Amino acid sequence: MMIRHVLTFKILLLLAMFFCFTSCEQNENQGNNNLANAKNAIIQGESISSTEKRISGRELMDKMGESLKMSAIIKGTILSVEKLEDVDQVYIDMGDGSSMQLQMGSNIHLPMVDLVGKTIVAKGTSYIDISNINEKLNHDPDDLNKPDNNNVVSGDESEPDIKFIVSGIIIK
Repeated sequence: MMIRHVLTFKILLLLAMFFCFTSCEQNENQGNNNLANAKNAIIQGESISSTEKRISGRELMDKMGESLKMSAIIKGTILSVEKLEDVDQVYIDMGDGSSMQLQMGSNIHLPMVDLVGKTIVAKGTSYIDISNINEKLNHDPDDLNKPDNNNVVSGDESEPDIKFIVSGIIIK
């Protein structure tokens, strides 16, 4: 009789553990869906948890500091979308009148709908593109002395471009 109670207890314990694990897994999946509970939300790529902190493009620039590369989750308003041969690009408002380029990773393909004005939450890696500074520094030195070449700015006055390679998105 005692053995029967012990076996029943063990079976009930195993069932309780099973239901607990499946319930936890469902709650985690619902957390990602809660971010996109708006109708017609677009979710693609790497999942973005509701607990992960989002920053604006301006905050990203400030946090990067001297770093050339940084992982982050950013949030912004879509200004424009470019569909190129191999990749989609989105430009978002930085909050100060400037914009930042988001390049969609190979696993993300935006639908052919109007996305301008919608909010995007993007997970990925930002990096500083210094090619524009190098280009300005590599001008012919004789050209710098010409009066009609005032548009060439020295490297220390130019702000580098911050670009963002996206691995996951939510657009609503």
